[in-house]
Amino acid sequence: MTIENEIVLKIKGKEFSGWKTLEVNQSIDQLASYFAFEYTEKDWLEQGFAMGDPAVVSLNNNRLLTGYVEEIDKSYTDTSHSLQIRGRDALGDLIDCSFYQEGKSGEWKNLTVKRLIEALIAQFNIQLSVDSSVASALSQTKHSFEVRQGDTIADSLMRLAREFAFLPVSYGDGKLTVTRAGRNRRAVTAIEKGKNVKSGSSLQSNIDRFSVYVVKGSNTGDVLHEIASYTAPVAKVIDSLIERHRPLVIIHEDKTTTAKCKDRAKWESMIRAGKSRSFNYKVQGWLQEDGTPWPVNAMYHIRDDVLNVNGEYLCNQLSFRLDSDGANTSFSFVDRDTYELIEQPEKISGDNDSLLREIIRR
Repeated sequence: MTIENEIVLKIKGKEFSGWKTLEVNQSIDQLASYFAFEYTEKDWLEQGFAMGDPAVVSLNNNRLLTGYVEEIDKSYTDTSHSLQIRGRDALGDLIDCSFYQEGKSGEWKNLTVKRLIEALIAQFNIQLSVDSSVASALSQTKHSFEVRQGDTIADSLMRLAREFAFLPVSYGDGKLTVTRAGRNRRAVTAIEKGKNVKSGSSLQSNIDRFSVYVVKGSNTGDVLHEIASYTAPVAKVIDSLIERHRPLVIIHEDKTTTAKCKDRAKWESMIRAGKSRSFNYKVQGWLQEDGTPWPVNAMYHIRDDVLNVNGEYLCNQLSFRLDSDGANTSFSFVDRDTYELIEQPEKISGDNDSLLREIIRR
C-alpha cells in the first residue's frame, strides 16, 4: 500500500519507499523529468532492479513521473553499501532520439500542427495531450515540414513550438502535453517569507541577453527567373535594458516571412530577458496545504519583503528532495511572460530595475 506523504518509486508494479536520499526534478525547460533515489542498506543490493524497467514515481497517489530506470549504481566498502537508481520520464526518448521509421521520409505536407506532432512522437508510443489554451494554434495547417538531418524529436518539436507559440511539457503521466505558460494551473499555497520559506534568493544576470536580436530567414523567390522577388526576410527587436552594443544574429530554421522573423526575435528577447531575472525558494515538505504536491508550470503568489517581491510568478522548475536537511521542495520562479509569444515585447527588469516588469509598447 502506498505510504501517505511519502514519495514512492514503483518498479514493475512493486513499490519501494524508505529511501535515504532522493530527488525528483520537474522543469518546463527540460521536457523530461528525472529521479534519483539512494539506499544504503546491504539488503537493497540484492533487489531485482534492471535497466529499462518501467518506473512510476508518486506522492499521495499523484504521479510525479512515469518513465524508466536508466542508471543503476551499486557500490560498497568494508563498512558501507550504497544503491543508487536514476531514471527519466518517458519523454526522455524524445530528447535523445531521432525520427526514423522504415519507409517514411520525415517530411509532411498540409497537416495540422496537432497531426504533425502526433506523427513525430508515434514511434515512441507516447500520447499527446492538448491543453485548451493551444487548441486553436494546433488546429492550424503547416503546409510543409521536414525533419532536419541530425535533429532529435525534441529539436523538431521546438521548431514548431517557436512558430506556433506552444509549450511542450511533462506532467508526470507519461504523455506529451502542449500548453502555454501557467495556463489553467495555480498553486493553492503561497510562497511566503516568515510562514513557509526556509531560504530564498534572487538572481540577476545579463550574460545571455543582447541589445538587439536580428532574425534572418531563408531566401524566397526564384533566383533564376524572378530576380526581383529573391529576398531574405529579416527582422529585429531591441532590448533597451542592454546599453552596450551586443548584437545576436539568428538564422530562422525554415523558409519564413518577415512577420515570423519578427515573432522569433520577440521570443528570443523575451525568454532571455525573463530567465535573466529569477527567484529561488526552498520550503519544508513536499505538499501544499490541501495535501497535493507543489505543481510546476503553475502561477504562485510570492510575498517576500527581503527580496521585495509581492506578486504572481511562474514556477518553471521544482525539485522534491530528501537529504540531510529533511524533506523539502526547491523552486525557481520567473515572470510568466518569459515563455509567452506576445503581440508586443516587454522589458523584464531586476533588482536594480525595481524587480518588476516595465511594459514597453513598440
